[in-house]
Amino acid sequence: LVGVILVACAGMVNVIASKHLGGFVSHVSGTVSKVGMHGQGLAVGSSTLEQFGEPLAVVGSFIFGAMLCGLLAGRDNLHEVHIGRTLYGMALLGSAALLVATVSLAGQEQAIYVAATACGLQNGMCTMHLGAICRTTHVTGLSTDIGTTYGRLLSIM
Repeated sequence: LVGVILVACAGMVNVIASKHLGGFVSHVSGTVSKVGMHGQGLAVGSSTLEQFGEPLAVVGSFIFGAMLCGLLAGRDNLHEVHIGRTLYGMALLGSAALLVATVSLAGQEQAIYVAATACGLQNGMCTMHLGAICRTTHVTGLSTDIGTTYGRLLSIM
């Protein structure tokens, strides 16, 4: 039931971000496609650096959110995940705080990146807590795994 609720929340955040912030924040595969299209557009002169950088920053923000979860969960090594109710609650509160910050930044360029960070944090938390059984956002497994692994590596250092 919790997974279903989180999936619904991620979908609502994504729709609201699309309508009010001008882009999807949890649809990483589509956003990566935009990066590729605008990268090619840069090469032939049909895209600007801003058109290329914006979706790249959204993907980076999502990965950063997942990395925050990895920092919280990865304590001793990469073979054990220490995640429990405390982290679950902290990650949910962190995601909620980021979404509140998104609302307060509405109309500003940074809002979409804060929302993407919230989605990455939620997806990382759900993936680590439920063992990658449930992904709460669109096809984002690789991005989530990259972010949580980076976070766990940083927590070891």
